[in-house]
Amino acid sequence: MGLTDILARDDVPQDVKQVITTLEKQLETYRKEFEELRQNEAKYRTLFESAPDTIVLVSPTGHIIDCNNAAGKLTGLSKEQLLGKHFSETGVVLEDDLPSYMKLFSEIFGGIQARNIEVKTIDKDSMIHYLELFLSFFKKNDEIHAIQVIVHDITNRRQIEEALKASEEKYRILFESAPIGISTSDFNGKALTFNQRTLEMMGYTANELKTIDLNDTYLDPNDRKEILQELQEQGSIVDREVLRKRKDGSEYCILMNSELIEIGGKKLFLTTVRDITEGKNAEVEAQKSKDALHGSERRFRELAELLPEIVFETDKEMKITFANKVAFKKSGYTQEEMQLGVTALQMLIPEDRNRALENISLMFAGEELGGREYTLQRKDGSSFPVMVFTSLILSENEPVGLRGLIVDMTERKLVEEAVRKERDRVQQYIDISGGIMFALDKQGNVILINKMGSQILGYNKQEIIGKNWFETFIPKRIREGLRTIFKAFITEKPRNEIEALYEKLIGSEFEFRVNPILTKSGSERLIIWANSLVRDDAGNITGIISSGQDITEQKQIEKALRESERKLQAIMDSMRKERDLAQKYLDIAGVMFVALDNEGHVTLINKKGCEILGYDEKEILGKNWFDNFLPEKIRENVKVPHKQLLRGEIEIAEHYINPILKKDGEERIIAWHNTIIEDEEGSIIGHLSSGEDITERIRAERIREELEERRENFIYMTTHELRTPLTVIGGYCDFLTEHDEFIDHFRREKIYNILRSNVNRLERLTRDVSHIVQLERGELLIKKCELNVCFFLKSILEPYDHLLEDQFSFQGCLEEHPITIHADPDRLQQVMENIISNAIKQTPKDEREIIVSMESSTENVRIFVSDNGAGIAPEHLETIFEQFITIPTDYTASGTGIGLYLSQEIIKAHGGTITAQSPGKGHGSTFTITIPRKTD
Repeated sequence: MGLTDILARDDVPQDVKQVITTLEKQLETYRKEFEELRQNEAKYRTLFESAPDTIVLVSPTGHIIDCNNAAGKLTGLSKEQLLGKHFSETGVVLEDDLPSYMKLFSEIFGGIQARNIEVKTIDKDSMIHYLELFLSFFKKNDEIHAIQVIVHDITNRRQIEEALKASEEKYRILFESAPIGISTSDFNGKALTFNQRTLEMMGYTANELKTIDLNDTYLDPNDRKEILQELQEQGSIVDREVLRKRKDGSEYCILMNSELIEIGGKKLFLTTVRDITEGKNAEVEAQKSKDALHGSERRFRELAELLPEIVFETDKEMKITFANKVAFKKSGYTQEEMQLGVTALQMLIPEDRNRALENISLMFAGEELGGREYTLQRKDGSSFPVMVFTSLILSENEPVGLRGLIVDMTERKLVEEAVRKERDRVQQYIDISGGIMFALDKQGNVILINKMGSQILGYNKQEIIGKNWFETFIPKRIREGLRTIFKAFITEKPRNEIEALYEKLIGSEFEFRVNPILTKSGSERLIIWANSLVRDDAGNITGIISSGQDITEQKQIEKALRESERKLQAIMDSMRKERDLAQKYLDIAGVMFVALDNEGHVTLINKKGCEILGYDEKEILGKNWFDNFLPEKIRENVKVPHKQLLRGEIEIAEHYINPILKKDGEERIIAWHNTIIEDEEGSIIGHLSSGEDITERIRAERIREELEERRENFIYMTTHELRTPLTVIGGYCDFLTEHDEFIDHFRREKIYNILRSNVNRLERLTRDVSHIVQLERGELLIKKCELNVCFFLKSILEPYDHLLEDQFSFQGCLEEHPITIHADPDRLQQVMENIISNAIKQTPKDEREIIVSMESSTENVRIFVSDNGAGIAPEHLETIFEQFITIPTDYTASGTGIGLYLSQEIIKAHGGTITAQSPGKGHGSTFTITIPRKTD
């Protein structure tokens, strides 16, 4: 039987039918809103469960209250197993790390700001993982009631970083422990790098070898010249015997291999040498070398398995004869698949194979190639960049295969790309400079120049880079003088000495730090310079960087400027008058006006601006706007776009909102309208802003949003409150319809009483809602009359006393003269029913004890309603009487949140107060109603 059938019955009371009709319409609206909320929840749950990263919600006690499917992959537990489990019991926390996790968890819920952290953990297969945790809070009433943790696995990144460090250390060890001398040097005969074996052969210490001229270590100086010439012509020399001199003057013979290489744009020699002085013991040495080779081969295999890079060997047909474990892991091939005939060329992408064949042919022809970049192809078709280092495997001086090391360049490529972008970004920065900017090395060669510098000189950048600055771009008459001053500057001579040197060598033709440069057309431009030394990481001077402004035209117009000074002064006077007039206009405006120069200093402020900021005008003018009048938390975020605007990188935002800081420390929210200020040439010299204080508007909007949220909660809770009595009514109506002829008179009366009770409940709810509307409209009427309080309370409490028996009591005073107040009995009854109903709902049935008492004085009557129920937490005592506020308890749902609010408003209309006291949750509560007593 539905509600329509109930309404059609004659034996259903008319007032019940009216309530049901009204509520049926309201319920339809509530159902639609509930369905929309349910669909939104379903969309959120779908996104939550499909997220690739683990997402976990943890309660203040450390227990998991929700998680997505990805959490199971990390822990090996099902979602059902994880829910309710303490995070320390999931099996992924290392036992040694548990105390630090518990401390961090306590600090976060103690008020420490959430931050992203890295942790080490263990997965279901006992594998160590490194995780990055992104933490965020869920708050209610400014208290954290849950933490959302998004877990991102960064194990691969950490492993790569550690492997690179280990690899670099191993390469250094191999370099230092090599049995042959290895070194690099430049064309001038200066040793740059060398290993321990090189020092042992030459008899020098490391510091000594860096200072000597390598040309002096050759027994015949012509050998060095021939070697340099051959290297420049052919790029390398192979197995050349050379006689050398040690530090003590003794002679020794070496077998030299050298190759011309390029590092950082500079050409160097990479040289390996072997001492073959004891030629007569060649056979003995050969046998030793053979024995060492076998030992070295064994050590090579052992070392190869320890290295984090791919190590391999092939025969002449490029079939892989050996590969370490890393090769199988990174390539995706098994050892058996490689043994069945996988070739080294098959492990390269097709585009690289022909180039690899050409390089292999060159190696078999005797050339040393060094490292070569390729792209390695895994078995599954994916690829990654590598650097391959190979050498020939010789047997009786004949090549029989290749031995190689493959370094994964993925991370290095990323770093190189980042470096390239950073270099391009730096170049962009200097290119937007308004003057010339360039850098010189210690020889005075140009290594960097900006766009403006190229334009002033009249050359393109390629024509300038690498040229000697003094030989190419300085007029001949002052060339040697400036070269001498440059050398004094990079050797850090005192400033007074450099100034004296400038006066001596350049004369009085130009001021200090001012000199001409020579353009491509042969004309001269006068530049004023600022210079700074450039140092490497060790603090050694490597050159200078200079910036200059072209003042050629400036010098020419100085005279014209002096001649127009009088006219300019007149113009300034006129402008000052116009400015004063404009200031008066701005001072009567209802919004604040602020003008800033290019440095962010305040150049204008109107009266309204001074009032909002709380300063006098003289305290504001000249001050930096960002540093003095903006909250610290947003200063840098506002400074950056200001600078970008002045550089012309972005357009001005005509409208935006941000807070300002008053003199007393208060923040005010301002809505700005902006425009740029340009000079006659169109250059930006500042900007002007007008601002309206919208602080109160923002606060009102926030209050409106909060009330809207409460309204939505009220609708939901009201729906819940309506559904319960309607369910009871509908159920009993169905029962009456189906079993009417079998129900006796007493049972029928009992059923009607239940229906009447639920109808009364619906009436109270609709009455409360109606009264809320009347309150908001100012239409709630209070009809006061003289009221005997004792008699009034007894009449209201009598039904409860009968219903609750010994669980309910009334303690009052019966005076000889009646205790009277001036009140509306219907409204006062509504208040008492609300409070007593709440007390009944908030107390357990088996232990319920509710006491209503009263006391009076000459001024007031106080009515107390006490219970031993759920109690009220201290933080909720301040909000319990607010509209639509509900507080869940252990015994019942929270209600609609309007009963206590309405009760408070009714008591206020009587000139009284209503308060709540409670020792805390679980310790009961007492509501006190105070109403002024009527006096004669």
